[in-house]
Amino acid sequence: MSRSLKDAGATVIATDLAAQADVPAADAYYRHDVTSEADWAHIAGKIAAKYGRLDCLVNNAAIAQVASIEATTLESWRKIQAVNVESILIGTRAMLDL
Repeated sequence: MSRSLKDAGATVIATDLAAQADVPAADAYYRHDVTSEADWAHIAGKIAAKYGRLDCLVNNAAIAQVASIEATTLESWRKIQAVNVESILIGTRAMLDL
């Protein structure tokens, strides 16, 4: 997706949990925990300062666990929900004013 956006003329800012990542199509990369409101605020501040606006947000962070119900802990279930569901709300709200 990053390459398609870049080819269409977009400035691409990539984020992930890793301290560093090789995202060839990205103009910038930041370490980012999508479940953290503070991290989203930090990224929003960087985008506002450097680019002045945000035209598109792609929320595509996701994790999965392949396990039976018996093997699924409440803690792991909550982590999956935080990344796959809650982060969309947190991230979208953080970027609304850009």
